[in-house]
Formats: sequence, structure tokens, C-alpha cells
Amino acid sequence: RLLGECRACLSSRRGEFRGALAFLLGLGRLSFLLRGDLVTLLLLSGVGERLARWLREYLVARDSSKTANH
Repeated sequence: RLLGECRACLSSRRGEFRGALAFLLGLGRLSFLLRGDLVTLLLLSGVGERLARWLREYLVARDSSKTANH
């Protein structure tokens, strides 16, 4: 199901990165590793290396700050 939703985000070229970003940020309950795998799928799907790397770094920082606050 999740991969289907991810593919739906990627199906439209216009706003593709924004849609993928919104999708990944909504996955707060998933493990960090699974979200990392989805970022890798985005990279392989042509979102762009720079954007995919930025997103991966953003998610790492976000998880680190959540862990520090708990």
C-alpha cells in the first residue's frame, strides 16, 4: 500500500518533489530505516540526487531532534 501511495506521488511530474516530501513527512510512525528506503526509491525514480539527499538529511535531523526532546 505504501509503495502504491509513493508511486502516486511520483506519477505527476509537476509538483513531484513537493508531493513526495509531503508524503514522507506524513510517515512519522514509520521507522527511520523504512523512510530512508523510500528516499532511496525517490532518488532512483528520478526526483534528483540533490533533492533526495537534502530530504534524507532533513529526515535525519528531524529524527535526531525528536529523539533529543524525548
